[in-house]
Amino acid sequence: MDPGDNGADGEARRLLDLARADVPDCAAVAGFCHSHRQEIHRRIEELQAFDAALAALAADCEAGNPRCPMIDRIIRG
Repeated sequence: MDPGDNGADGEARRLLDLARADVPDCAAVAGFCHSHRQEIHRRIEELQAFDAALAALAADCEAGNPRCPMIDRIIRG
């Protein structure tokens, strides 16, 4: 795989290269799929944490606080 390849294009190119081989390397395809699934699960966990943080901030807003907790959190970092 070309070191400049990254993202979905690089992944698709890598999978196509594996598919075009004279003798398909099932172990390499399985490894590709395994690492891709790990990345998907990592992203899901990040999104779930982000969703939980947003839900907590929205709940503070809905509780009738006079100041906006979301804005306060953004300003404080």
